[in-house]
Amino acid sequence: MKKLPVNGDALRDALGKIPGRAVGGIAVVLIALAAVYFFTQSGNGGRTGGSLWDNSYDGVAADVAAHVEAALEPYEDAADGLASNSQLRGVMRGGDAQELEVMAGALEPDLPGLLAFRLLPPGTRDPRLDDQPPLTFASISMIRSA
Repeated sequence: MKKLPVNGDALRDALGKIPGRAVGGIAVVLIALAAVYFFTQSGNGGRTGGSLWDNSYDGVAADVAAHVEAALEPYEDAADGLASNSQLRGVMRGGDAQELEVMAGALEPDLPGLLAFRLLPPGTRDPRLDDQPPLTFASISMIRSA
């Protein structure tokens, strides 16, 4: 039987040998289990079943969802219009940045709160910090993940 470490340095060295992804995975599993317990067990005296969700908020949640859906509708319609534009699809396939910039000026939708409308060539990786608002690495990352 292997002797267990008894001091902090030995424990640190032993834990340091465990891959970081394994530690992260274990942490995620433990957090998920704690969340499941919290939402199913606590708040009802330890009895099994039930949750902390109060059904009286369902009406409020439905109202908020309807309000958000109505607010996003013009943006969805604008995106559908752009997606159905065959000329825009051809320019996007070509990837010419200057042609896309000209087309963006012509196709810019009139949407409330729109700060800037850009058509970016596929595979855009370089930020444009001099633009207003700037196109940062974080912006590019969000666009690519959308």
